[in-house]
Amino acid sequence: MDLPRSAPAILLCVADQTIELGVGRHLIGRTEDASVLLSDASVSRRHAVLAVAPDGITLEDLASSNGTYVEDVPVSHAVAVGAGANLRFGSVYAKLLDGSRVWPRQLSARTSPEVPHALSDDEEVPTQQNLSLDLLQTNVRAALAHGLVDDACRLFDTSIDLLRPTLRRLNLDVVDSLAGLAGDLAAVSSNGKYLDQLLELHRVRGVPLSGTRLDELEEQARRGLRPSRARVEAYASTLDSLGGDPALISRLRALT
Repeated sequence: MDLPRSAPAILLCVADQTIELGVGRHLIGRTEDASVLLSDASVSRRHAVLAVAPDGITLEDLASSNGTYVEDVPVSHAVAVGAGANLRFGSVYAKLLDGSRVWPRQLSARTSPEVPHALSDDEEVPTQQNLSLDLLQTNVRAALAHGLVDDACRLFDTSIDLLRPTLRRLNLDVVDSLAGLAGDLAAVSSNGKYLDQLLELHRVRGVPLSGTRLDELEEQARRGLRPSRARVEAYASTLDSLGGDPALISRLRALT
């Protein structure tokens, strides 16, 4: 892999961070001198090292208590990894991404030349939305695959809270993907609040539910899982004011 000096070669998306990894060794752990600082209790103080070189990237576990994983395979020695790899440090999920997808970009002034740079918090562009969504989906799906429903719900709740100030500016494919996650979480947790979030995502953006999505909501309603009446009415009223399909609005109101 060629790592040009003019652009970030690789990005590590982990927890609420998107970090540029330049050439060199990057310590991951809970110790304060870690390049990638993770405060989760499942992460060891000196947990793992990502080594970035002009000819590739390797990941090495540092005899951590809860292990380092690539695609859920434990790392027992230094292994080669690349863009797109799904990683886990203890119970913290991460993903490596190709930095050229988000370059050029203003880097945060809060970082120093000695540590990896975090992307600017105040940039609201489709590429950054897609990066955040990519990491969220990876984390939520991985947690669900391991039966960690509570963890998956917590990750989604935290991400939605962070995205809430910018919901009106989310592009429609992001809205659809988030709504899909919300629907899946509602099904596995039997918690109607995720159906409320699904509807709220569509209401804020002023877009109708797809026929498939509405079919899924009706099926869940038949099983006793419904969104709140207030959330349904708020969304139905928004669609009505926008000249939405009366048949769709009628089906929506029938959910409660």
